[in-house]
Amino acid sequence: VMTIAEAKKVNIDLPCESQILLLDSSFPSKVSSFRYGEFKSYLEEIDECSIQVLPDNLSKYGEPLPFHAQVDQFRKVSGLASNRIRYFDTDFIGDPKVAYCVFLNLADYFYTQIGLPSAEHLLFTLYPGGGFNLNDGVSDQKLHRLCDNPKLSKIITTQNVSYRYLVEGGFCEPDRIQHIYGGIIPNIYTLDDHVPTAKSLDKPLDVCFVAQKYSATGAEKGYDVFVDIVKNFANSPDIRFHVVGGFDKNTIELGDIRNVTFYGTQSADFFDGFYTNMDLILSPNIHFSALDPSQPESFDGFPTTAVVEAGLKGVAVFLTDFKGMNFHLDGSDIFKEHEMKIIDRDPDSISQLINGYLSDREALMELGQNGRRAILREFSYEGQMRPRIELLNHYLSATS
Repeated sequence: VMTIAEAKKVNIDLPCESQILLLDSSFPSKVSSFRYGEFKSYLEEIDECSIQVLPDNLSKYGEPLPFHAQVDQFRKVSGLASNRIRYFDTDFIGDPKVAYCVFLNLADYFYTQIGLPSAEHLLFTLYPGGGFNLNDGVSDQKLHRLCDNPKLSKIITTQNVSYRYLVEGGFCEPDRIQHIYGGIIPNIYTLDDHVPTAKSLDKPLDVCFVAQKYSATGAEKGYDVFVDIVKNFANSPDIRFHVVGGFDKNTIELGDIRNVTFYGTQSADFFDGFYTNMDLILSPNIHFSALDPSQPESFDGFPTTAVVEAGLKGVAVFLTDFKGMNFHLDGSDIFKEHEMKIIDRDPDSISQLINGYLSDREALMELGQNGRRAILREFSYEGQMRPRIELLNHYLSATS
């Protein structure tokens, strides 16, 4: 009943006859900031496109407004014609030439289960997550059904693991894939890569660990490794540790260690100020299935969101890469040795690395500045949005 009421409030006008139909389940909520940034960019840059949304209940992720209020707000801010954003309605899809969405589960829903009538070219981005697991029957079945659909023109992959899985698994030919490493981080499109973020060198070294807690010890995020490193520097006056997320001093017993602060789970606006004061972020994460083979083989994007957000504030990054994701398809490194430190899960070798930087704080700050520039390079608007916009425009103008 709610959905019908919401749909009526949003779908006041008949849909515009747009040639590119975008489909989503969270837009225009900013809870999923990358989707907000990606779809907003298409709507701004391509007059021929509109979006229809089958909204998830996002209140549990902190979205305060119901869908129709989000849409009203977005229409006011963007000046977008009201018929270009609508509640998804199969009877009023119009006659689009191109359809686009993100994530395996949404592509499966819109393209396979509903089978979008009339769209000639179906495209989607296969991000990590969203139903995509490796060597998983359910996930594979969805991928096969999509790839068997002759209307599926392009899959965008963002990690080499995904690209290789599609090609080596025989899901589709390389010419149906466009590989664009990375992802959409809209808040960086206005940052200047020449403006360094100064760190104070005459204070103790501030080292942070930031992750959601999904298991008892948080081992998949590397919390166990982090604790061993904390123990190696227990009560040192030269170094302070900081933990954000659902961890506390009892998650793994810390005894009388005093140089560690727990902040609990924090909202997005906490991090700006927090990362400004940090010198180093540790991310010794590993995929769940490596720790528990009974789990489906899922994987995070590389680097994780927390690492990218910290790096943008000039925080030096130490992170693991167990799936070999720090590579372009041609085999060259994405992030170089002087931009980020790739670590393993050995607390003693990581502690040694940290120790080296304790006596050379300038070098650590330099690593942080290099990392920041590298993130801005890899995740720029031109690098991320431009090829996506061109891809949609290419199929818009394609003669069938």
